[in-house]
Order: sequence, then C-alpha cells, then structure tokens
Amino acid sequence: MFKIIDLEQYKRKEHFNFYTQNIPCSFEITVKLDISSFYYFIKNNNYEFYPCFIHAISKSINAFDNFKFSLDQNKQLICYDVIHPSYTIFHKDSKTFSVLWTFYKENLNDFLSLYEEDKQLLKSNKSMFLKEPIDNLFNISAIPWIAFENFSLHLPKKEQYFFPIITSGKIIKENKKFLIPFSINVNHASNDAYHIYLFLEKLQENLNSL
Repeated sequence: MFKIIDLEQYKRKEHFNFYTQNIPCSFEITVKLDISSFYYFIKNNNYEFYPCFIHAISKSINAFDNFKFSLDQNKQLICYDVIHPSYTIFHKDSKTFSVLWTFYKENLNDFLSLYEEDKQLLKSNKSMFLKEPIDNLFNISAIPWIAFENFSLHLPKKEQYFFPIITSGKIIKENKKFLIPFSINVNHASNDAYHIYLFLEKLQENLNSL
C-alpha cells in the first residue's frame, strides 16, 4: 500500500524539484555505530547477528516517510506504508553472493522466522537473484572483512531512485566498545543530512533497546 504525495503541499517541494530537475544528486554518510548493547544481546540470546541487524535497520528506516518514497508507473511521487529489506548473502565456497529479500515484520522473532524460510532457497540455488523482486525493496549490503572509514557507491541515473542504500563493514572493538562501520546513501531530493541524523539516532535507539 502507498499514498500519493501532493507536491504542491509537500514542505520540501522546492528542494525536491531542485534536486530532481536542476542538480540531481545523492550523498553518503559513513559513521561508526556503537553496537555494544546489541552485540551482547545477540551473543547472550544465541541469535544470529546479520538478520537481527537487518531487522534493526529496517525498523529504523520504516520510521521515516522520506525513506519510503518512490515513483509509480505514472511518475507520480508516492510513499509506501512499508519497505522491505533486500540483502546480500555471501557464499564462502564460490566467493560469490546471492540477493535475498524478506518481508519486514515489526516483531523481531516474526521477522527471523521469515528470514529463515527465505534462506532455505540457498540450499539448492546460488544464483545472484533468488526471489522475484517487489517494488518496495531497499538494499542492504555487508562487507564483513573491511573496517572501512568511508564507503562510496556510484549509481547511474539515481535521480529517480529514492530508497536508501545501506552498507555495513567489519565489527571492531575500541575501548571496550563494539563498533561497526555503517554507510547510508540517499537521494538529496528526499533527504538532507538532518534526516540522516534523525535516522541514525533512531537506529542507535533501536539497537540499544534490545
């Protein structure tokens, strides 16, 4: 489900038009997230890190309408009620990866159950894409081998793509804290740096609340 955005009433109409018509651009921000509380919760409860992290990201993304914008078939700006995570799974044997997606559920255990169902597809198939995509998917990638300081993703013709793109890196330990490099790429038409600040605050809150 989605709603149509009335651009005439949209409070960022001027900014949206400027960054879609005059200077189409995206930007990225990379931070080190403090995942200490989240890390110990995962460890103490025998959860798998990656799907729980995907859930925390998805929960935080879906808290903000500006991350759920898209264009419909008539090129009208719309806002989905919910967007679902599409994520990469690395194959150690072939050194390739597959892309899966799972319906987002607010309850963590409900989401994990669906995640485990989707992972079953990997047992017999290591193609790049394992499920027919739906329109309201946003992308998450993991680079667990590199504790990067910055990550930059270059996409052609991104001016009409409004979902955020998330990339995480290798978990590191600094001063008794567990940190993870975290990059978010967004379209400037729908997001400013302030909106990324709000998202990161929400994500940190959700990571600490488990």
